[in-house]
Amino acid sequence: MRCKTCDHILWNHEPARDGSPRLCSECGTRYAPSDFDFVRGKVEFCCPHCRTAYFGTSPRGHLEPNAFMCAECAQPITMDECVLRGYGVADERLAMLPTGVPWLSGHSWRRRWWATVGIGMGRPNRLNGMFNSEPRLADAARFLALHGWLSAAPTAVFFLLTMAWPLLNGSGAGIDMAVVAVFYVAMPLSLYLLAWSGAFAASLVGRAHGLSAGRAFELCAYSSGPLVFFCVPCVGGVAYVWWAIAAVVAMSEAVPLGKGVAVVMMGLLGFFFLGIVLIAFIVFSGFWW
Repeated sequence: MRCKTCDHILWNHEPARDGSPRLCSECGTRYAPSDFDFVRGKVEFCCPHCRTAYFGTSPRGHLEPNAFMCAECAQPITMDECVLRGYGVADERLAMLPTGVPWLSGHSWRRRWWATVGIGMGRPNRLNGMFNSEPRLADAARFLALHGWLSAAPTAVFFLLTMAWPLLNGSGAGIDMAVVAVFYVAMPLSLYLLAWSGAFAASLVGRAHGLSAGRAFELCAYSSGPLVFFCVPCVGGVAYVWWAIAAVVAMSEAVPLGKGVAVVMMGLLGFFFLGIVLIAFIVFSGFWW
């Protein structure tokens, strides 16, 4: 259980004795245990008076009823007053129900796209905890393609317009415009290559700890939020580096604590090795033309 604003760990937090709302000790955001969903039987709801443990039985892993008299100390308690602890899990994330990646929800595509972009840019470490099914590669691929096209559209239009004027004056800019158009249309292919390169490299060391290549690709695709800055001409390199960092952060969260460094290093190696190859190809192609 973590703060939804700053990701601070909220397990074992004591409720305020004066009955005031619980606040994250790191950022001050108000929260309550009822705001979160838990796996049934994996969380102890401890009485704030005597520490007697109770377990949630509702579909959300909450106590039923959520207000009662403690069987040990006979004090009235509510679920939101309890001290929460993980039970029988080595990793706290296993006690939480996945919330689902926004792109896979039932909202409009614009809302789903923008919500996923926001997570990829600011909270990629939460992505792994949002999956509640086997990898859905087609959905991840569709998101990455759409995101690339939408993000790069303003830049593509900008370059096409700057090339249109010389063309009207009879210069040979038509070939350059065709190259820009081809690169824009084929952008998803380059993004797929980059994502699969980073995912495959990371899964080489993460597979033994549960990080498959398919799951790693999903994490790379949904952490591509920084690519939204492709919309600004000439800053694509910064956006790409940001994406690579976000992707390896997301993938490192999919392996046990202490194993993430190797995943990060291999993921970055995969991203930047193929990235350098693609950049060299693009530069060489431009020079050749």
